[in-house]
Parts: sequence; C-alpha cells; structure tokens
Amino acid sequence: MKKLWSIICLTSLIVAMFCGCAKKEENYAYKNIELSSVKVDQFMDYFETYEWGVSDILVKNNGNKTIEAFKLLITFYDKDGNPVADNEVWVRPDTPLKGGYTWQQQEDYYYSLENVPDSADTSNYEVSVKEVSFSEK
Repeated sequence: MKKLWSIICLTSLIVAMFCGCAKKEENYAYKNIELSSVKVDQFMDYFETYEWGVSDILVKNNGNKTIEAFKLLITFYDKDGNPVADNEVWVRPDTPLKGGYTWQQQEDYYYSLENVPDSADTSNYEVSVKEVSFSEK
C-alpha cells in the first residue's frame, strides 16, 4: 500500500510539472537553469568561527526569460543515505541573468546554511535549483 501511494504521489507530481499546474517559477528552474558548479563547505565568518555555507556557484540560464534570483535547495544525508536536513538559499546575481547567459559567484563570498545537524554526513549532500524569481523588466 505504501509503495502504491508513493507511485501515485510521484505520478501526480510529474503530471503537475508538465501540465502547467506547478508554479511556473519552479518549472522554469527545473527545465532551464543549469547548475555547473557549487561548493558546500565550512567557511570562516567575521568572528573567526566556522559556519556551513555554499559558494563557488556557476549557473547558466538556458531559457528565454530574465531572472532576478534563484533558490538553491541543499539536502544533507546521514551515513545511511537518509535525508536529515534541507537548506534553502536565495541567490541574487549582481545583475539580472538573461536567457543564454552564465553567472559565476564572486570569489571570497558564501551564503550561510542554518540547518546542518551533527547527524549529517557532510560529504554526502545534493544541491539543486528549486525556483527562480523573474525580472520585472
């Protein structure tokens, strides 16, 4: 029964994404934003303590719309491969990212991650672009 319910939910999600029922910002991110590189690591903050963050982001907008920002979803897993924490980070490039353009994050900058539990195997994580914010121009 549990397997059947999972199949029904997954099928509904796929149908919603491709029929336009899901948010257009999520559809655009899934279909058009290519994440080429990203680094998840501990970084030293201004108080000389270490905190988890994401940096070295390189994305390409393969679509035809200009975006102001995009949301990264970082999922951490435990040693057994089970998800234990999600972090969502909105990234705003210094200029809107036009269709066909690539953006690389400036050096020596990172976005803080708030939810990284001790149970996380910090070498086992997944990063994806979850959503975009379209430019009003």
